[in-house]
Amino acid sequence: MKVDLPQNPFKRALKAGQPQIGLWSSLSSNYSVEVIAGAGFDWILLDMEHSPNDLESLLSQLQAAAPYASHPVVRVPWNDMVTIKRVLDAGAQSLLIPYVQNASEAKAAVANTRCRGAAAIGKATPAERRAIATSTWRSSLVRPMTDGIMGMSRGRNRSVTLSLTSRATSANSGWVHTG
Repeated sequence: MKVDLPQNPFKRALKAGQPQIGLWSSLSSNYSVEVIAGAGFDWILLDMEHSPNDLESLLSQLQAAAPYASHPVVRVPWNDMVTIKRVLDAGAQSLLIPYVQNASEAKAAVANTRCRGAAAIGKATPAERRAIATSTWRSSLVRPMTDGIMGMSRGRNRSVTLSLTSRATSANSGWVHTG
């Protein structure tokens, strides 16, 4: 039985040029997230940078938002591979990575969201691929996936937004700085 990865409505809407209206939540409460997620916003940002959120409280907030159409975006506390990996393992599909200061940090931020073993997976057997893909139940939404790890390694259903920290960073990256 083949099960596809969960789709990312936030990423799809952005790619289609559809305006997205959302709300930032620094409340660190799954109860608050459930109320906000049911309020009709397209997305809700769950803040781990400027709030007392930790991985456990984030997980309960992702679970609270899951039944609603409002898509959770997680702002991680820092461009750190281990933190990003754990947030993705908790089930987040969309990340905002703060304090990116140059092109190499931007490349590292995106690389931190990709499967490190993607190059080696080509050498793995199909059974080993599935074992890797479903080793974290929350990120696979507690269901088996066939070749799911390959879809995740390409970031097909993942959205990564970088927070550039200065006008110089924006100018050097070729991106537009509006602040």
